[in-house]
Amino acid sequence: MKKLAIMVIALAMLTGLVLADSGIKQTEETQGIKVETDAIVQGDIDSDVTLDWEMTNVQTLADVPPLKGKEDAVDCGSTKYQVTFEEDTLSEGQGTFDYGTTMDVETSNVIVPLYNIETTKSLFYVTTQNGQGRIKSSDLVTLDGAGLPFCEKLVREMCPFSPGNKEGGSQAFCNYVEMGNEIDMDFASVETGTDVRFVTKAADYPVEVVQFIDVGPISSSIGSSGTASASMVVDVKEGRNGDYGAGEMYEMLEFEESTTFTGTIDDFVKVMFYQSGPTR
Repeated sequence: MKKLAIMVIALAMLTGLVLADSGIKQTEETQGIKVETDAIVQGDIDSDVTLDWEMTNVQTLADVPPLKGKEDAVDCGSTKYQVTFEEDTLSEGQGTFDYGTTMDVETSNVIVPLYNIETTKSLFYVTTQNGQGRIKSSDLVTLDGAGLPFCEKLVREMCPFSPGNKEGGSQAFCNYVEMGNEIDMDFASVETGTDVRFVTKAADYPVEVVQFIDVGPISSSIGSSGTASASMVVDVKEGRNGDYGAGEMYEMLEFEESTTFTGTIDDFVKVMFYQSGPTR
């Protein structure tokens, strides 16, 4: 089979006065969730993780949509974020595997370089059914944020020289990012990780999503065998500072990228990075 060795980096770094992915502050009570899994097994595996997290700042979840406009001073700057994460690993047929995962969720405000969601996965698999066994594993993360312009009194930036403070407010935004990776292999040595930050005390700390996949050989002479893929989607819609008109859009950005390899893979590394905010 064809041997492949490649490294791919996909970046979507958004900045400038037009951008206002403000993040969102914590609720009064916060939570921490942490899960660690380590297993060395000869047999089958079936593991999955699902996270769905929604937050608003001035309206209740039940009251959104729609986001309310500036005519209601109480809801000036109304913002909503939703993040989802899914991890699925399933074997088809007997095999020997070494499987380890960590997941750390923190709902309180974080600063750079910390994250609200941090996940890692390491997977080593060798089929024991004469090449008939397979391992399938995937990670998928999405972050969806939307907000109306902040009034001057509600600007979330600490720095007095930041765009929002200089212009007397911030602008509307509606941004979506999705990152995912997937493998289907009979011999696999794979590591993945996902990090998300969107709950912050101030907009000075940018919203960020990072995901990587690293596929390597199972020994010095045998590569991973099968299919590995990773992809990224970004959809950005932005207003401008000082324009509080509902539905006035000044920027639209659409980005899609994907990579798929099939064969004997000696080295495949891909890092996907998204960062957005008025101050970066």
